[in-house]
Amino acid sequence: MINATLKDVSLNFFKEINAGMDKATTKSLNRAGTLLRRRARRLTNKKAKLGHYQAYDRDGKPTMMLQFYIGAKPGEPPRKRRGMIRDTIVYARDGEKRSIVVGPTLSSSPTGAPSTLEFGGSAKFFDRDARGGPKFDALGRVIFKDVRIEPRPYMSRSLMDMLPELPKQWANSLEV
Repeated sequence: MINATLKDVSLNFFKEINAGMDKATTKSLNRAGTLLRRRARRLTNKKAKLGHYQAYDRDGKPTMMLQFYIGAKPGEPPRKRRGMIRDTIVYARDGEKRSIVVGPTLSSSPTGAPSTLEFGGSAKFFDRDARGGPKFDALGRVIFKDVRIEPRPYMSRSLMDMLPELPKQWANSLEV
């Protein structure tokens, strides 16, 4: 004969169910974080286009061909030149709160590039002279100018693209 009360049996049953739910939630959150990070990285993976400009001397004779990068249009995800933004996109899972955070790590640059690209804003850049170098004032200090940057969302766009797929991450994930 088994010496177990209904209370003991129900407590053990719910402990197993909760343990299975925690395992399934952890697995599903990890999968969703990985997929969201991958999608955001792919959005920023498009290479920047090269533009060309013909330089002329004072007599109107062509001297050299200059190249420059053509950035993304406002509303499009940013294009990569070196892949720095793509490499900073990470995800972390908080086990206590049962949540994930996906996004770029904080940058040490004073421009705040990841958040400025995502939401738009202003940034300071040094003004360039005709040779492409920085301009200086009479005291030899670099001249900065404020530039308004329109948003080029990549994290919010990847989340919106993935929203219909998120419930599939939890479907049939509970195994007891």
